[in-house]
Amino acid sequence: MALVTRRIILARLRSQAGALQSRRASFEGDHGLTRGTVSANPTTPLSDPTRMQFVSGGPSSYGLPPDLIARASYRLGVAALTYSVVYLLAYGSVRLTVPMPGHGALNDLLAGSFIAFALVMFALVRSGRIENRILLDVGLIFQVIGAAGIEVGVLFVPDMDFTYIGISWTCVWIVIFPLLVPATMGKAFLAAFASASMLPLALLLRSAGGLAFPSTDQLIQMLVPGYICVGIAMVGLRVITSLG
Repeated sequence: MALVTRRIILARLRSQAGALQSRRASFEGDHGLTRGTVSANPTTPLSDPTRMQFVSGGPSSYGLPPDLIARASYRLGVAALTYSVVYLLAYGSVRLTVPMPGHGALNDLLAGSFIAFALVMFALVRSGRIENRILLDVGLIFQVIGAAGIEVGVLFVPDMDFTYIGISWTCVWIVIFPLLVPATMGKAFLAAFASASMLPLALLLRSAGGLAFPSTDQLIQMLVPGYICVGIAMVGLRVITSLG
């Protein structure tokens, strides 16, 4: 009698376990979930971050978690739009208040080009037609070109006073960009270093054009902060990626 009762209890437990497994499979099927896999659509339109799907899983081939890559791609669009607006306001205020004899039209063309490039970057992100990992690589190129846009003004100021030049806005750009758009340490370092090198490149082009070049002391004061910011940016990136 005890044996029969035990068999009945085991049969009921097996039946209940089977029912639970069926319900779980049905739930996962309805919500598009698969056990042990990562569900992250790499081409989700990034105009709405709430449409991104995140399920815990291992790191992607890019070296960062898939959810971090998706959110970084969305923030890349925000950074591009912000860059274009700030650049327009900053350049417009200078253009209206500072005379630019002989270089006004060229400055306008260059400024318009950098603003247009940032807007194209924003539109590219919003389109959702490019995989997020590829967008992040393109974003690193945007970081370097954005730094060049900040430093381009050095080329066309004939009587620039290097004594009071101060710290370039490129330093802010170098530190903030990896926090908004994380990448692998190697790629982020190369992009940040190249961004910091836009100032010496602009100064060399300026010298080639026959304009004044800063003294050694002034050159050190101008260039060192940018490369220090590269190190600061890498520390911030390390913190962001460790948090996932």
